[in-house]
Amino acid sequence: MIRPFDPAPDATFKTPLNFDFPLFPFQPTDPLQLSIALKNKGNKYFKGGRYSQAVKCYTEAIEGCPKESAADLATFHQNRAAAHEQLGDLGSVVEDCTAALEMNPKYVKALDRRAKAGRKQVRRGVWPGTERKKPPTRVKKKPTQSHTVNKNSC
Repeated sequence: MIRPFDPAPDATFKTPLNFDFPLFPFQPTDPLQLSIALKNKGNKYFKGGRYSQAVKCYTEAIEGCPKESAADLATFHQNRAAAHEQLGDLGSVVEDCTAALEMNPKYVKALDRRAKAGRKQVRRGVWPGTERKKPPTRVKKKPTQSHTVNKNSC
């Protein structure tokens, strides 16, 4: 399978803040090639700290990718989960990692990211069934007469 050219870091793209450049001098016609190009563009946004733009690119890559390319789809979902993690959207992280694991059950990176997001959700009390409850308030009991000692009685 031929994959699109991914330029080396020292290639002609030396402007890290200019993300509106075409990835290729030609437009890929194969849906898988186009999805991979969108993933690469999302990776550029991710590296530049533009996570919401990266999520959009990964979403387009997922929507355009053929369903028989399960390994690529799993990668796209995991990449989108990484961008959601940077945005603080833990629910989407769990969803995307779960989707990636359905396509590739041995995808350790997705499994690890989902576990980390789940632990964060448990700590925040947002994982289903782990809602935090307020600790019971303690009421000080006033001593009764039976508990008081009379100095004169001894």
